[in-house]
Amino acid sequence: PDTLGFSAAILACEKGGLWQRAVALLEEMWEELGSPPEENCFITAISACTRARRWESAMALLSSMTQARIPTSILTFNATIGACWKGGQWQCALALLDQIKATGSFPNSTTFSVVISSCGKGKQWQLSLALSEEMTQAGVAHDSVAYNALIGACKKSAQ
Repeated sequence: PDTLGFSAAILACEKGGLWQRAVALLEEMWEELGSPPEENCFITAISACTRARRWESAMALLSSMTQARIPTSILTFNATIGACWKGGQWQCALALLDQIKATGSFPNSTTFSVVISSCGKGKQWQLSLALSEEMTQAGVAHDSVAYNALIGACKKSAQ
């Protein structure tokens, strides 16, 4: 198969809940084509891991991208943060936010909303409030998703 064929197969696996097959196809694609897959293929495989609550696998995919010097956009980070959120790993979500900032990228509303939700899920309402303030200081507009994430974080901690 070519890039398009592999991409379609990885997407089908993601939609079908076959996270292990999606990751295996990504690795096979890399080996057969002799060059790293494009970012969108990684994002799809990370999304497959997210659906299966396999945050460790999502983190491993992001790590392999970094090690291979594959450019990552905020979309890749957001997908991986989503995996951390779904897996109940608020510390991991916070670490990824720090990694985004360390690379010189800019977190967007989605980034902050998911990290706020992750902290809320972990009953870290103070961190959620601090992240909301950081969001304001960074000039990132709060949308309804961000406000709902903040409200949910406070509610989960009975605040």
